[in-house]
Amino acid sequence: MTPLRSSTAPESASRPRLLVLHAGALGDLILTLHFLQRSGLTAASETTLASRSSWGLWAAKQEFVDHAVLMDRIGFHAIHGNPAAVPPALREFLNSFDHVLSLLGGRDESFSQHLGEIVGCDKLTCIDPRPAARTLEKGTHIAE
Repeated sequence: MTPLRSSTAPESASRPRLLVLHAGALGDLILTLHFLQRSGLTAASETTLASRSSWGLWAAKQEFVDHAVLMDRIGFHAIHGNPAAVPPALREFLNSFDHVLSLLGGRDESFSQHLGEIVGCDKLTCIDPRPAARTLEKGTHIAE
């Protein structure tokens, strides 16, 4: 595991620090970046993208987000287990953000509950990007 305190996680910032968790492929990433821009989150926050693929690193190089890290390199998988067993370095990294936006599933899923225990439920927003019954019935894309 690479050190979590690096250029990808600055010590201080004048804007609130936002961590965006994204595990989708390129198309989902493009929708996510568009959502972040249109919502004003990237302008209002110092944004770090934690992604499963190197496309997240590309997004930072293109300045769509301020920083990017690969989930595998920070040991992010540990959150799927017991929250008490999450390594201190990962816990410190996650808690260095003012807010966490998870696009990894709904709030009711065990992963999201574990993440909420680590960072605090008040700092966590969960958006489930998967098609829902409501969108499937209407025949619309989840982005709508």
